[in-house]
Amino acid sequence: MVFEWSVVEASLLVYTSRRVLTRSLLSVCGHTFTADTGDSHVSMPHKSKKEKDSSKSGRSKKSGSKNGPAGDQDGSNKTVPPATQLMRVKQPGSQSAVKREKRFSTSFFPLSANRELHKLPELADVAPAEQEKLFIQKLRQCCVLFDFLSDPLSDLKWKEVKRAALSEMVEYITHNRNVITEPIYPEVVHMFDSIINGFALPLKEEHKIFLLKVLLPLHKVKSLSVYHPQLAYCVVQFLEKDSTLTEPVVMALLKYWPKTHSPKEVMFLNELEEILDVIEPSEFVKVQEPLFRQLAKCVSSPHFQVAERALYYWNNEYIMSLISDNAAKILPIMFPALYRNSKTHWNKTIHGLIYNALKLFMEMNQKLFDDCTQQYRAEKNKEKAKSKEREEAWLKIENLAKSNPQFSVYVHSSDLNSPVAMETDVPLIEDVQRLKKTVEEGATQLQHEQRKERPMMRRKSELPQDIYTTKALESHRRAEDMLTTHDGL
Repeated sequence: MVFEWSVVEASLLVYTSRRVLTRSLLSVCGHTFTADTGDSHVSMPHKSKKEKDSSKSGRSKKSGSKNGPAGDQDGSNKTVPPATQLMRVKQPGSQSAVKREKRFSTSFFPLSANRELHKLPELADVAPAEQEKLFIQKLRQCCVLFDFLSDPLSDLKWKEVKRAALSEMVEYITHNRNVITEPIYPEVVHMFDSIINGFALPLKEEHKIFLLKVLLPLHKVKSLSVYHPQLAYCVVQFLEKDSTLTEPVVMALLKYWPKTHSPKEVMFLNELEEILDVIEPSEFVKVQEPLFRQLAKCVSSPHFQVAERALYYWNNEYIMSLISDNAAKILPIMFPALYRNSKTHWNKTIHGLIYNALKLFMEMNQKLFDDCTQQYRAEKNKEKAKSKEREEAWLKIENLAKSNPQFSVYVHSSDLNSPVAMETDVPLIEDVQRLKKTVEEGATQLQHEQRKERPMMRRKSELPQDIYTTKALESHRRAEDMLTTHDGL
C-alpha cells in the first residue's frame, strides 16, 4: 500500500513537472492559457476573431479525445508551436522613420566646368577702395555650381570656400550701407541668369511675377547700360521657357521706351531683336501693330544710330519671314515713315537702308506696295487740300476785317507801335554791307594799334549791324586816350 502510494505520488510529480515545463515553453512561443481549464491557444495579432474561435474549438476537441495522463503526456510531446509572423524588435531609444513623399525638384542647375576656387582675403582686411573689387570677385565665386545630389562629398575644399564667401558677403551687406554699387549690378543680374536657366517647366506663377514685377521695371533705370546685356539675357531665357509671356514683355518694353535718350533707345532695339529671334508666330501676331508703330518712329528719328539700328531689322531673315506672313498689317504702318524719310532724312546711309527696306517690301507683295503708294499720295493730296482751305479761310477773315471802317485806324496805330515803324531812317542793303566792311576794317586797324601799345587786350564781341551803334562807336573815346592827351598838355 505504501509502495502504491509512492508510485502514484511519483507519477503525479512527473506529470506536474512536465506540465509546468510545457507551459513555460509555450508562453515563450506566444501561447496563452486559460485559468480554469488550462487549455492553450495562440494569440495571432493579425487574425480575425472568427479564425481565433475556430482554431480554439478544434484544439479543444483534439485534447478531449485523449484521456488520462498518458494522453496528456503524448499530446504534450507532439505539440509544435504554429508559424507566426516575424516582428522586428524595436530598440528602446529608436523612433519609427516617417516615410515622406518624394519631392521633385523645380529646377535643374548644370554643374560648372571649373569648380576650383581660391580663397580670397576677407573684406574687412582690405582697404575701402579695394572692397568693391573684392566683393565682385566673391560674387563670381558664388556663381560656381557644385554637385550635392549624386556625389555630396566631392569638391569639399571648394565648397567650403564658397560657403565662407557667402557667409561673409551676407554679414558685409547686413552691417554696411551703400554696398550694392553700379559695378556690382551686372554681377547680381548675372546670378539671376544662372538661376533662371535652371527653372523647370512649366514655370511657376512666382517666377512669372518675378519677371514682370522685378526684371522688366529695371529697364526704367538711368544706368541701364551697366547691366543691360545680362538683363536682356534673363528676359530672353524666360521667353524660351514660356512663349505666352511674349505679349506682356513686349508691351512692357514699349511702355518703358525712352523718349529722349538715344543710346538707351539703341539698347532697347537690340533687346527687341533678340526677343523677335525667339518669338513664336502666334505670339508675334498679338504684338505686331504696336511694335511696328514704334519701329516707324525709330526710322523717323533724327538720331541716325537709332534709325540705322531699326532698319537693320530688315537684314534678319527670321524677322523678314514674320513680316512676309503679316505684310498686309505691317506694310501700311511702315510705308509712310519709309517713303517720307527716303527724301527728307539728313543722313545718306539712312537713305540706302530705307531704299533696301522698300525694295524688300516691293518684292514681297507688289500689289500691296502699289496700293500703299496710292494711299500715301491720296493722303498727301488731302493734307494739301486742307492746308489750302485753311489759307483761304484766313484770307476771307482778313478781307472781312478790311471791310470794317475801323480797320485803317487800327492798322495805323499798330504800325506806329511796331519796332520797324519806330525807325525813321532804315538803311538799305548796300549801306549795311558798306557799314559792315567799314566796321571790320576799323576793328582790324584798332586791334593792330592796341597790340603795339599793350600786349594784353580784351576781346571784343561781334558788332551789331546798326548805323546808330556805329556812329556811337566812332564818336567814343577810351579813357586811356583821354589820360594820354592830358599828360601831353
